[in-house]
Amino acid sequence: DSTGDWSSDVCSSDLKTYPIGTANAFRRHLGELHETRALAPTRGDLVLLTAISTIFPTSDHFHQAVTPAMLSIGRFLGQKIPQSLADYATGLYLATLAIQYQSFSKRYVPEVGAFLLNTLCALAPAKMAKVPANFPYHEPKFDSRLDALPEVKSRMLTLMDCSSQDLSPQEETQLKAALLETSIKLFDAAADVWTEKSGFPETFSPALKVLKHLGSKACREHRSEERRVGKECMESV
Repeated sequence: DSTGDWSSDVCSSDLKTYPIGTANAFRRHLGELHETRALAPTRGDLVLLTAISTIFPTSDHFHQAVTPAMLSIGRFLGQKIPQSLADYATGLYLATLAIQYQSFSKRYVPEVGAFLLNTLCALAPAKMAKVPANFPYHEPKFDSRLDALPEVKSRMLTLMDCSSQDLSPQEETQLKAALLETSIKLFDAAADVWTEKSGFPETFSPALKVLKHLGSKACREHRSEERRVGKECMESV
């Protein structure tokens, strides 16, 4: 929109006029993020990380703003064990940024795949009998499973989803469905970026196993049973 174009123009103008000062300002904010809330970034932090990807060349191997930004993204994706749906939404936002950051240089970011796999495993209607061993799996810390598909079309995730909210059961189901769908789409995007890597088959084989599980009879039957129980409860009322 016009506001976004205006802010982008201002940032570009400042970068051309004060390149070192602009980069140092971003570095100071990233330093604060690293020291005080590395595993709990605010929506403002997410916006700043997005701005870095549009202002500075993310293809540089070492850059005074991009490199620490990428380290902050990787730290959350690699170390954060989600405690809420908002944490999963934040991770997916950062995973999106990581893929965008590497869209040109195509440097592999293993934390992206690990977080996406954990998200899919946590949201799956039924638990996998045997989780692939070649990624750091974290058992969900709360009831994160998508028990039933929403009756309306899945919505897109928003920045607000990265903050804790009081949700109705229907809203929670819709958010879980959006998280699941977005995770699958991000795996597709990641595959496009890193498909030429020599270790691509080994790297993405766990994803195929998890995606196959999502389409398995166990997940389908679980969703059907939840819908049946819900219908019976409504009829009894």
